[in-house]
Amino acid sequence: MSSESSNEANRIASAMREKALSNMRKNGLKLSEDGSSWVPLEEENNTKRINLPDAEDHIGPLDVLAPLSIITAFFFLLAGFDTVSEGPIAACCFFLSMGCLAMLANSKGRVGVTILRIVGILIFFGIVFSFVLDSFMSGGWGGMGVGGLSGWGGP
Repeated sequence: MSSESSNEANRIASAMREKALSNMRKNGLKLSEDGSSWVPLEEENNTKRINLPDAEDHIGPLDVLAPLSIITAFFFLLAGFDTVSEGPIAACCFFLSMGCLAMLANSKGRVGVTILRIVGILIFFGIVFSFVLDSFMSGGWGGMGVGGLSGWGGP
């Protein structure tokens, strides 16, 4: 009988404790870690919070350099259609490598996603470069590789 009465007393005590804790939570208080005092809920949450700056609020020099270099490289690549020198193609390669390096340096731990973006950009530049190379090798007549064959005198 004493074990039943002690079990009943434990249940009543835990129910009363839970009721007291819920009433204090409604009032905005929480029992401290050591159980010796009541601490406001907001104060405890603010002490353990780490405030990090938003990445969107800060624009660094690499955030501007990477897209600007890639756009400049694309314009130099397009300038390769109208020229017979290798200058625009060399400038395109230089600005494209600068843009890709700036993207990698600015990746902030997302290197895999950045590498996929760089591969996509390089595939696009490779396709356009193949057209420029065809035009460049045709003698500049705009025939995309067959412009110099008009006076060939074939079969």
